[in-house]
Amino acid sequence: MKSNYRDEADAGLSMAAGRANEWADRSRNALDDVASTASGLFDRGRGRAREAAGMAREWASDAADTLVDQSSRGLKTTTQFVRSQPLVALAATLVIGLVVGILLSRDD
Repeated sequence: MKSNYRDEADAGLSMAAGRANEWADRSRNALDDVASTASGLFDRGRGRAREAAGMAREWASDAADTLVDQSSRGLKTTTQFVRSQPLVALAATLVIGLVVGILLSRDD
């Protein structure tokens, strides 16, 4: 009779060990699937970040080009005005200097 209980206990332990191994395998497979999915999402996110950085770099380059063009045109226009009407430019500079000086010297 003791042998019968022992055999049943051994069989139960073997069955439990088998099921534990099955659950361990399933868990490993599930973790592998999660890791694979996370890796794919990470790679996709990294790709999108690179695209966004490239677009930002293009935008900044275009903005810098526009700024250079506008500054160049402004400088050219100012130079032409000063050469064509030096007294008006001198008077305007004097007035602007006085206004700035008055504003900066106030005690508010």
